[in-house]
Amino acid sequence: MLAKEPNEFELHLKMAPILVSMKNYKDAASSFKKSAEGYYKKGKVDMAIAVYRQAARAMPNHSGLWERLARLELDRNKTSNALAILMEGSKHFHKKSTRDKSVRLLRIAFKIKPWHFDTTLELVRQLAKKKEKREAVKILKGLSKRAETNKMYRKAMRTQFRISPTPGHLLLLMRSFFRRG
Repeated sequence: MLAKEPNEFELHLKMAPILVSMKNYKDAASSFKKSAEGYYKKGKVDMAIAVYRQAARAMPNHSGLWERLARLELDRNKTSNALAILMEGSKHFHKKSTRDKSVRLLRIAFKIKPWHFDTTLELVRQLAKKKEKREAVKILKGLSKRAETNKMYRKAMRTQFRISPTPGHLLLLMRSFFRRG
């Protein structure tokens, strides 16, 4: 049926979950994408987003789905939704073998809204796990300068000390408890 009607996006939407249940992820991803893009071309952005959400939940290990979903939210000027999507997506890639995908999603979030505290802190944690501690500490120093509250500053200093437990970082952590507004 799909061979005769390859551009029938509503049919692709019905077939994609069936393909997922059969563990045919490549074809399922293709069907989800064709369906979402069909709705997008028809001007039904909300439906395209819903299809990509369904796809991302059914196949959370496909980082491209999370990226496209975030891009659609950005097209609607929904920055906070895009950040939340990228954060959610990054949580599916914490294994050592997939950590690069997590870092990629978090870097996209960082580009969208530089120095957003939660996404930047998660980026730093993932970089540290990838043994990129120098870059992680550099970003943390920038984040600590931009911390809006004492609690955020202390959290950044604690993370910095965990990543790089030097006497200097211990001193910064200790000072963070006496820092005033």
